[in-house]
This record gives sequence, structure tokens and C-alpha cells, in this order.
Amino acid sequence: MRWFLVRVVGTSMTPTFADGDRLLFRRTGRVAVADCVAFEPPEMFRGDGSAGRPRWLIKRVAALPGDPLPAAFRAATGRIEPAVPPGRLVVLGDNPESLDSRHFGYLDLGSVAGVCCRALPR
Repeated sequence: MRWFLVRVVGTSMTPTFADGDRLLFRRTGRVAVADCVAFEPPEMFRGDGSAGRPRWLIKRVAALPGDPLPAAFRAATGRIEPAVPPGRLVVLGDNPESLDSRHFGYLDLGSVAGVCCRALPR
């Protein structure tokens, strides 16, 4: 399947996306800074979509492999390396209180399931 639909749960991407919004994602291996991506949650978030535990997390790509570390990520994690390592991404929610790379560190590029193409009408 080349496309998949995800319903937003929570407020980590407000004001861009609201709880209950439906987003269409395209499966692809190509991502760019500022893309919104769906990815397999890190262990601390794993679930099957029931009981409020999302099957997918949605965040914005803040840095790609080789990019300088974003200041917010560096400040929250204390990382001192100059750039994002190969095969990794930094993802941040649009809401400053989002649980994102500032909490779980780098994201494996391979865990990205797709890139958001559009929000669908409710």
C-alpha cells in the first residue's frame, strides 16, 4: 500500500494539526526538513492504538543526517556532537510541550513510515 491514513491523537502538533484531524501519508524513504512524518513510536510510546497509546507518532523533521543539531534538541539532551549522525533524524512536535526527540533522542530514519501529504476534511 502506497498511502495510509492516520488520525491525530493529542496536541503535540498543535496548532498545525488538532486532535481528531485525519492525515494522508505517502510511504516514501525520502524526507526533508519541515516534513511531517509518521513513525513507529519509540519503546516508551508503543501501543496498538488502544487505550490512548498511538500506533504511529506524528512529528516534524527538524534535522537530517549531517545537519547541525537544532538548538532546542541540543539544550534538552546535552548532546555535543556537531551534526546528526548517519541514519538518524531529529523530530520535534509543533507544540513546545510535545514529547519528541528532546525526550527520546534521535529517531532511526528506517522507522519513518511516511510523509504527510494533506489533512483531510473532518
